[in-house]
Amino acid sequence: MVSESLKVAVIGTGKWGVNHVRVLKKLSAEYNIELIVVDADASRAREVAEMFSVEKYYSDPTHAYAVEKFDAAVISAPTPLHYRLAREFIEKTDLLIEKPMAVSVEEAAEIVELAEKYDRVVAVGHIERFNPVVIAAKEEVDKRVDQGEKFLGAFAERVGVKPIDAIKYLGAAYDLMVHDLDVVLYLTQRLPRAVQAVKYPSSGYEDEVYAMYSFDDATCVLYASRRAKMKRRNLRMQLLSTFISIDYILQDIVVIEGVHPSTVPPDYFKVLAAYQATRIFEKRLLRGEETEPLLLEDRHFLDSVLNHRKPLVNEIDGYISVKSIAKTLEAAEKGRAISIEWNEPFIPNR
Repeated sequence: MVSESLKVAVIGTGKWGVNHVRVLKKLSAEYNIELIVVDADASRAREVAEMFSVEKYYSDPTHAYAVEKFDAAVISAPTPLHYRLAREFIEKTDLLIEKPMAVSVEEAAEIVELAEKYDRVVAVGHIERFNPVVIAAKEEVDKRVDQGEKFLGAFAERVGVKPIDAIKYLGAAYDLMVHDLDVVLYLTQRLPRAVQAVKYPSSGYEDEVYAMYSFDDATCVLYASRRAKMKRRNLRMQLLSTFISIDYILQDIVVIEGVHPSTVPPDYFKVLAAYQATRIFEKRLLRGEETEPLLLEDRHFLDSVLNHRKPLVNEIDGYISVKSIAKTLEAAEKGRAISIEWNEPFIPNR
């Protein structure tokens, strides 16, 4: 239990904002949180506040801070507003900014610079890093890399239904693909050096995009689509002698080791017998309220604020994702592969 009260504002109560209010309310006793709800629509702010028994709500974030002087804020307003809100509040308070952190490389870079200038904790809402199956995959990858295995490549597909509110839609790349890109970069601790991509439609916000990222000695292919009437979220990774497959939704992980090909295929059944794994490990993780990724993300943010430490997904990670997706869309527009240079002073060597 935290002794001092921690004032936390949720700015924007749309699809994700209302869930942040729900989760932070659940954590309010553990962290002694005084929760504040903010939404430009005053009736929506009141509705959400009443829904979760929150006493304080406002329609103007500037006025809310002037009155409440909150210690931390979750920026879950529409993405085009992320930069303006971050710029206004980063001098005053720590922030969790929903993904993507900004809608341009320039905006993302300025947020990084302001976080350093004001020594602020800035987390970015790449929620899949807090998915238990990604945590499990990270352990498996790290263990094998420590044993000398090389990462050779990855493939991910993320399919969903197009949002009804098109005003908040930035296309399948920023909306969907950014999740898997961030996870691959996190699992491998690498940066892409080049990208080529195609998108549909070819102009405006895309509903479907394929992208192939080149690393120093590996390749990653990502597919994202908002054209289907279904949801699918999975990632497959190939190391030298290990295959790792995860399902984000079912929180299922499969690890296959030691697959070897037939050298002399005399008949079909012997060919099948020759393609055997020395070990297959499959596990469906137990899901429950305490393993909800958003709960883990918000708890981690609160701990980062209280201990004034870099979050697992910080502003630099947010910048890397924004720049990588911007380059992806540039490659799709130009119809050719383009290089990605990482010469920013704040980007760590990977």
